[in-house]
Amino acid sequence: MCRAVSVLVLLAGCTSHPPGDRDPSADGAPFDRADAAVFARPDAGPDGCLDQVPDDWGSNGAIHESQFGIGGDYTYYADMVPDTEMMQRLFVSLHPQMGVFTGDVVPGTYVLDGDETDYSWCGACVYLAVDDDGSAPSVLYMAQTGKLTVDSVDTEIHGTLENAVLTQIDMVASGPSCADYQEGDPWPCGNSACLGSTELCEVQDLVPACTTRFDSFSF
Repeated sequence: MCRAVSVLVLLAGCTSHPPGDRDPSADGAPFDRADAAVFARPDAGPDGCLDQVPDDWGSNGAIHESQFGIGGDYTYYADMVPDTEMMQRLFVSLHPQMGVFTGDVVPGTYVLDGDETDYSWCGACVYLAVDDDGSAPSVLYMAQTGKLTVDSVDTEIHGTLENAVLTQIDMVASGPSCADYQEGDPWPCGNSACLGSTELCEVQDLVPACTTRFDSFSF
């Protein structure tokens, strides 16, 4: 299955991406913070987790939000902190023929378990992108539990995220080989990229000590 995907992986070096209409890194494209360079890199806490990520967002709403759809994929994003702080952006990305969606993206209530907790294979994907160095969103927290209710799907998506626990993930090039991929073949990496230097798909590696929670969030 060939498809365009909405992911936020900013990588240096040679990287191949899923076939489709756009680069997966486009999820970050609407963000432009001219003064990003002035931010000091925060120290990690004693557990190695980023101090600026709260344990629980409660029912905090977005400071700024936007969304877009391309080819049946939908991505909503919300900036959770002011521009004066380093970025923390919540994403709800919905992909047809992935995870809970056997066909098109449709309204419904979806439990975030199984494939929905895997960045590479989720259809109803919920993740937080955190800027840890003042220049690029380089740390991801992926939902491992929770419930996503999609109330409407049209030119925009709207719904509610409830009782979601997100765990930090590292994306590592240790998945299936993507060396022999040809245009028209099923993309072997799901939502993820193929790292050119290894010709392996990226897969997520959980960092269990680092979590954050959303009790309720409407989009």
